[in-house]
Amino acid sequence: LSMVTKKIRAIKKKLSKIASLENKLPEELNQDQNELLKSRDRLEYVLADLELMKVQFTEIAQMTPSLAISEVQTATVSVTAPPIEEPPAAEQEAQKNNNSTLRRGRREKQGRNKSTEKDNIHRLLKLLLVVARADKGTLPPHIDLFGKSLLGFVEGSNLTFNAALELSCAQAAKYLDGSSTELQPGIPYRDLQLAIEKEAANLGADQMN
Repeated sequence: LSMVTKKIRAIKKKLSKIASLENKLPEELNQDQNELLKSRDRLEYVLADLELMKVQFTEIAQMTPSLAISEVQTATVSVTAPPIEEPPAAEQEAQKNNNSTLRRGRREKQGRNKSTEKDNIHRLLKLLLVVARADKGTLPPHIDLFGKSLLGFVEGSNLTFNAALELSCAQAAKYLDGSSTELQPGIPYRDLQLAIEKEAANLGADQMN
């Protein structure tokens, strides 16, 4: 029984390693790791047989209390695991294609996330530049107020640094998400984006003149 248990632990260890390798990109894997990935179906097949074998040996030991533990262990040594059968070539190819599709999907998702991060940074910096570069008194009051509040300048408040930072993060998230929540009565955050794009376009046109 101990021999079977030891083999089960070894196979589970390999399957755990395979699971971690599947999260990596193909170019990060060496030849041995690729070969290990291909063996997953075979290892799962052998593991299922060994676990069934373990259950059967356990039942035998429970039904024969007088049987010495050493005798049970000796019996297991003579029992060999079923011959390892390679999955059909078509099944191997299907699994390979499935793994490639999963990895490609992860890469595309990572690319989209990076693109979204860059877009958000661009939009926030554009907002701050509009507020910083516009002539005093020329910006609509709600844009001026929003830009200053993002920088922690909230008139009439005495916020600590951390409180001001939390407020700025919350407002930036609403702005980037296009929230329907209102910054001021009748002015939702989603309308700020169009207004700021318009002011940015005006600033750009003025500099070209």
